[in-house]
Amino acid sequence: MKKTLVAFAAFAAASSYAGVTIDGLFDAGYQSNSYQGVRVSGFEGNGAGTSQFNLRGTEDLGGGLSSSFHLETDFSSVSNTANTGAALSASITDTTGGAASKFGNGEIAVGLGGGFGKVQFGAINNAGLEYVALISPDFGTAMGGGYGSTVGAETTFGLVRWANSVRYDTPVISGFQASVISASKQTQGKSTTYSTTMGAFNVDGATELSARYTAGPLKVLAVAQTTQKTAGTNDTQRDLGISYNLSDALYVAAGVQNTVLASTTGTPNKSAKSVGAVYTMGQNKFAATYTGLSNTYGAINSAAANATELGLGYDYLLSKTTKIYVHYAHLNDAQGASAFKASSNLTTADATNRNYTKSSVGIRMDF
Repeated sequence: MKKTLVAFAAFAAASSYAGVTIDGLFDAGYQSNSYQGVRVSGFEGNGAGTSQFNLRGTEDLGGGLSSSFHLETDFSSVSNTANTGAALSASITDTTGGAASKFGNGEIAVGLGGGFGKVQFGAINNAGLEYVALISPDFGTAMGGGYGSTVGAETTFGLVRWANSVRYDTPVISGFQASVISASKQTQGKSTTYSTTMGAFNVDGATELSARYTAGPLKVLAVAQTTQKTAGTNDTQRDLGISYNLSDALYVAAGVQNTVLASTTGTPNKSAKSVGAVYTMGQNKFAATYTGLSNTYGAINSAAANATELGLGYDYLLSKTTKIYVHYAHLNDAQGASAFKASSNLTTADATNRNYTKSSVGIRMDF
């Protein structure tokens, strides 16, 4: 729920701007994670969504033209230490890395919209994130959706946005809309000190083409992403998802994701097939998602492997914006097929049987 800011006193001296709104969410709870016989429990966020603060602005420029901006900040809802801006590892379009819980560390965008559609510049959410939200309803990138382990698992395509990018969205015509995103590849210049942001770094580029169709309860989304590596090779990923509201209470979805890495050509290296559903009964909401992953190349043991992941969720809706939730996720990865985040800590001896379970009980409040 968005609230119009009358006084933007949180950031500067008192001022007003009718087109500025603020929204976001807080999420925290008790989590218990078990991996290869070791259990870790404690209080954590992101059980049902990423705690975030969004500042948005729009202005009507007349003649059907408008300007807009979006500034997102993600933060830890359970730790002050995590909100000190500690460095993150380098991303696909920023070899220097980012900063954790730093102001503006989420989506940032500014653009113009009108009869021609909309164009934006910044670090803009891509349709790969939209695909995750479509096929894993009520989970998304939070616990239970399979994001980062069986869906969007490759590091190349695990990013929900790219730095230094431009996005264009066409107008919606008879339910159809297309989008394109481009983040330019930067290759090493003659001098490493030529520029601090462009030309001096070897930075991978990325492009994305997506198309969506909406007709009443039906939604269809197709996404094609390509990473242009500085070494001259490309990785590709293709997504196709569909959802349908069978009634006001029941939502179902399905999707397939194929990934081809630069080291091989032809058949997909990874193929993930997903199904999901959400059923709402009064103040009770039940959600489930299931993904089967086939890895034909590049598994931990350099052999074909498979994995499955199940996510279950229950929400008790206290209001339109506040809920108590219970989420559960189980990854069955006995063959080491997924790109589970802990793989970098594995030794040859424990590279297989990377099963884990995660559970969380918490509260989420949107505003």
